[in-house]
Amino acid sequence: VGLFSGVASPLAGVTPYWMLNYWAYRLACDAQLSGDQLRPPTVAEASVSGMFSGLVSGGLRCLFDNVKANAQVQSGGTWHAAQALWRSDGPRGLCRGMSTTVVYNGFSQAIYYSTYEWFNANLPTDTLNPAVRTFIAGAMAGLFRWVPFMLPVDIVRQRLYLGTSTSAMAAARAIWAEGGTRAFYRGFWPTVLRSVFANGAALTGITQTEKLLRAWRE
Repeated sequence: VGLFSGVASPLAGVTPYWMLNYWAYRLACDAQLSGDQLRPPTVAEASVSGMFSGLVSGGLRCLFDNVKANAQVQSGGTWHAAQALWRSDGPRGLCRGMSTTVVYNGFSQAIYYSTYEWFNANLPTDTLNPAVRTFIAGAMAGLFRWVPFMLPVDIVRQRLYLGTSTSAMAAARAIWAEGGTRAFYRGFWPTVLRSVFANGAALTGITQTEKLLRAWRE
């Protein structure tokens, strides 16, 4: 059971988060494409749209990630962790690390979507099934998002969620004191492997659903 501590929070949050995130991304893309929605966005356009989507959805991500991080170090599960955060500091308890998470999510999604669009445009179309190509592009987007920049910031976020540091700089200094650069990359391989498969599957599911909805409307 301990291996699944805090799993209820991401399960509850993953669908609304992806809905908001991808909606904001497509909204920003459409605004930049100026009526030419059939043209795929350039890397620069995807970066801007990804940044926008990350900023829009960062607040929601903070809430669910905050509860998950605390549930993983407590014995009462997800609901108990949410109640404990609320009792300790009200809404501020649930919003620990909000500004860091929103900024992190903005840059993270800028890297994510620009990488995805680049691979989606450059992978061979004659030898790869469209779904396979999307999966590979999503997997590479997940990989490039974490390596080398975002994992250290994520480690800092976890400290803020748990309330063991009062600011991002204080958390970074404490992590550095514990083990230098290596301390910022704890859990590197599990994180990367999970991200590769999870993001490949997520974007494949989204794009295939888009195609089905487009065909249904026509």
